[in-house]
Amino acid sequence: MTAFVATLGSDEFHHTFGGSRWRATYNGATAPGVQTILTLDLTDPRLGLVGDVRELPLCSHLWICSADRQSYLFDPETRTIVLDEAPWELSSEEDQRRPMQLRTLQLREATPEELAPRDEAIEPFIGGSAFLRVGGEPLWLYSPEEVRCTCGRSASFAAAVGYENGKRPSGIIDVNTPLFLGELALYFFACLPCQRVTVVSQST
Repeated sequence: MTAFVATLGSDEFHHTFGGSRWRATYNGATAPGVQTILTLDLTDPRLGLVGDVRELPLCSHLWICSADRQSYLFDPETRTIVLDEAPWELSSEEDQRRPMQLRTLQLREATPEELAPRDEAIEPFIGGSAFLRVGGEPLWLYSPEEVRCTCGRSASFAAAVGYENGKRPSGIIDVNTPLFLGELALYFFACLPCQRVTVVSQST
C-alpha cells in the first residue's frame, strides 16, 4: 500500500490535526495530558482501513513520554477515548493540557526520498517535512514490532508521527501548543472491529 505524508491543506476528505473534538477519559473522568494528534477520515479509500466507523482518532500522552505501549477504545458516536491505563499527571506550572490547534490536512504520496531505505528516509521523518506519515509500511526507528489487538487480531498500521524541522515549519503546529517528541516516534495501529488503537513508541 502507498505511503502518504499529511500536509496543511484540504481536499474532499476531512483529515485533521489536533483539536478538541475527542474527549479522552479514564475510569469515567477526563484524562489530562492526552492529545488528539490526528483524526483520519476513513472514507478515504487510499487508507485501506475498512470498517463500520468513519473516523479514526490517533491520540497519545504527550510531554511525558513512556516506552510502554498505550491502548485505548474509541467511540465515534460520543467522540470519546477510553484509556486502558491511567494517564500521566502533568505539572501545574504550565498549561500543557490545552489542545493543539485544529488544522485541516491533505495527503500527498510520499516521495522516493521518503520511501528510501531506512537510513535515508529517517531524515525527513525525524526532524523533517514528512513527520506525519499515513498508511504504507511503518518506518521503524529501531526494529519492526508485531502489534496485535487484545482480541488476538493483527492490528493495521494507520500512521506514524515524528517531529518537524523548526527552521522550516509546516504551518500545522502552532507555536503556542508545540508538538516535539525528541528523538522519538509514535506508531498507531488500529483494530476497527474492536474500535481499539494501540500506540507504540520507538527512539533512535
